[in-house]
Amino acid sequence: MSRFDAKKMSLYRKSAQKRSAKKAHELRTRHQWVLSIANQAAEILKNEFQAQKVVVFGSMVAWQNTHINSDLDLPVFWMKLRGRT
Repeated sequence: MSRFDAKKMSLYRKSAQKRSAKKAHELRTRHQWVLSIANQAAEILKNEFQAQKVVVFGSMVAWQNTHINSDLDLPVFWMKLRGRT
């Protein structure tokens, strides 16, 4: 008899699938929350500090790239000064 019988393997697979689905849901939720914060920050930077453009890059671009230690990379592009190139 093998170390793992078919019934135990089936239970293990179902448990692993549930854990994986839960982790994916948590990461999607965190990703949406962080993007809402990024949108708020972008509005403040544009309205109060005249930022020209604010973008997100790195692991937060897509939830599939997000991990538990992902941070928010948010470069800000300012308007050019008059008379300067």
